[in-house]
Amino acid sequence: MRQLLTGVLMACLAGTAAAAPDVIRTETGWLQGQAADDGMPVTRYLGIPFAAPPTGALRWRAPQPPEPWQGTRTATEFAPACAQIGNFFASDDAATFGQPYGSEDCLYLNVWVPTSDAGPPRPVLVFVHGGAGIAGSASLPAYDGSRLAHELDAVVVSIQYRLGILGGLHRPELKTGDPLDDSGAFGLLDQIAALRWLQNNVAAFGGDPERVTVMGHSAGAVSLWSLFRSPLATGLFSRAISLSGIPLSHDEAALDKRARRFVDKLTETGHDISDADDLRALTTAQVLEAGADLKAMGGFRDGTVLPDADPDSAAGLLNAVPTLIGNVDNEASMLLVFRYSHLDRQELWNRFQNHEDARRADLLSLFANLRFRIASRLFNGLVNRRLDNSAELLRETGVPVYRYVFAWDDFEPPWRDIFGACHGLDIPFVFGNFQEQQPHFFRFAWSPRTLADRELIHRDMAVAIANFIRQADPDPLGDDWPAWDDREQMKRIR
Repeated sequence: MRQLLTGVLMACLAGTAAAAPDVIRTETGWLQGQAADDGMPVTRYLGIPFAAPPTGALRWRAPQPPEPWQGTRTATEFAPACAQIGNFFASDDAATFGQPYGSEDCLYLNVWVPTSDAGPPRPVLVFVHGGAGIAGSASLPAYDGSRLAHELDAVVVSIQYRLGILGGLHRPELKTGDPLDDSGAFGLLDQIAALRWLQNNVAAFGGDPERVTVMGHSAGAVSLWSLFRSPLATGLFSRAISLSGIPLSHDEAALDKRARRFVDKLTETGHDISDADDLRALTTAQVLEAGADLKAMGGFRDGTVLPDADPDSAAGLLNAVPTLIGNVDNEASMLLVFRYSHLDRQELWNRFQNHEDARRADLLSLFANLRFRIASRLFNGLVNRRLDNSAELLRETGVPVYRYVFAWDDFEPPWRDIFGACHGLDIPFVFGNFQEQQPHFFRFAWSPRTLADRELIHRDMAVAIANFIRQADPDPLGDDWPAWDDREQMKRIR
């Protein structure tokens, strides 16, 4: 695929550039951006509110429109992460791990715009971060969009959405009679609100609202599969890229059970919960602590945000669009590491940052056991079957579908033996942000020996994405990447 470098990408990599204005007007007010700080010819606009803060009386309510502001808003800093218990997926700062982290006032998005002369409106790529639906942030350095915006010659956007129990709670005390409020699907509604805001405003950044691609990773990809089925998302995007996420679906009974456990935990810790005011009077820390052990539940089938229909039917894919589906060769290893390791997260983090002193025998003894191997094999098999079935359902709707598996694992032992091409390892290759000198979740995987190869893989992935967001085909000039069909063909990236 390396020979498919498009003219657009080549021009961007060569670097052109008349500076674009960094002050623009949106429907809610003027924004002041700034040049990217990595030397890329890109202007970034950070911390843009796409909804009102979901705090106070708006906690556990559907997102409301943002308030217009007077004057020019400085958009040069990221907003806080959405409230969560800090961990690897939320922060590169080990001091936040295991602690309440972020803010409930978090419904903001970030935009990166090439400063070269654009001509016609550019395609738009919207990234929805992962983190199991309970963690994560659009401000992680791994997700910085400046390099990708430059190389794709596209407007790149990252969005935030409510997480954990704040992003989904199904309780009778909270019902208002508004179907959106009563759905309890607040995190998904936040994403829909962000996409709707972009439809109304992305043209101000030089973007084309008719060519919006949503790219979700992990929990963000789970949400993407829900967006395919939500009537509220119709017309908000025209392409999709799913990275390591499968469709999930939960009915009202499952949501009610989870909500009861949350309230029971509050009662056990001395809180009297009798109405919505009691729930909204809780501090953010109290909410996070009571919900800390509860998994997020994607795919709320409430009948409004998501129809209560067969989740395995192609007929329910109301918003089927050309889709690129990717996953890594070993989805299980990183996700199971905490279950099978006797090391706590702080110690694992320290080992990740000091990979040359990782003590190979000690680490391998943690994972070279039968339960870990069996669990990994079963998990990987499940993911691949679900993705194959989902690709087939999309294909039945008549849209083109492409699949790939990311298999690069050229890093040093013991990490290669333990993790392989693991969950999330492909994201630095997508964005081109390897963070070799800073603390980072995957720092153990980078060495100077592999830099040239990593850059080539990033370039190939950037070319494929540039082609896809424009032509709905990652390989329009050749047959190196065939569409998913009866032969179930997929590209292997390594």
